Amino acid sequence: MGAAVLALIPGCGSVVPGTPLPANYREQGIDAAVAVDADSETFDLRGRFALQDFEGFVDLGDGCVGIRGYDDIGAGTQITVSDSGGKVVALGELGRGVENDEYGCVYLFLVEDVPGGAGFYSVEISHRGSMRISEADARAGKFEAGLG
Repeated sequence: MGAAVLALIPGCGSVVPGTPLPANYREQGIDAAVAVDADSETFDLRGRFALQDFEGFVDLGDGCVGIRGYDDIGAGTQITVSDSGGKVVALGELGRGVENDEYGCVYLFLVEDVPGGAGFYSVEISHRGSMRISEADARAGKFEAGLG
């Protein structure tokens, strides 16, 4: 198996109001709207993660999970958010994976109560390396990444 790379998903729509989502995303308790209170000291970071190696996951009927070197990816996989200084400021987890013909196994996630004011954040899914995102994009639910 080749090296896995955590990368942004090109061409994949952001999780923003008006974006069509499969019905089961709502069953996960995650909606596409992001309420941002400009006076709030914390915000909820919402995003989308795709396991793009089609040989690296299996759909079990109630969601897809990683296999063959991606066994750490599935519903409940930890998401770590760090501030621009590298301090861990919030934790979350992946929701249930949904198989998608174009992007593989797609997960939505929610990380609640991220402290505002850092400017930039690093988001790490499992132990797969981190991606940097601006606070504005994090507040707007624009985090998207893929693996495989």
